[in-house]
Amino acid sequence: MLTLSPDEIFLLAEAAVRGRNEESSEPLSYDQMVQLATGRISSELELPRFEEWAEAYRKDPLLFDREMLGLWESEAGTDA
Repeated sequence: MLTLSPDEIFLLAEAAVRGRNEESSEPLSYDQMVQLATGRISSELELPRFEEWAEAYRKDPLLFDREMLGLWESEAGTDA
């Protein structure tokens, strides 16, 4: 989700709404679109529950450090 453009988030949210066969008379807010896109991505990836992930991380953080450090490194040098 962190690397998706607003257009990509819109398309994922639109697909999620279509998948539910829902129509809304009001446009979705950006927050609603992010929630729908997140739900769609997480269902497709079959992510573990947070508790399961946290336990695996506590057992062996080195398995996760490379990916997590990449998030911080990609932000290095950008203005906040």
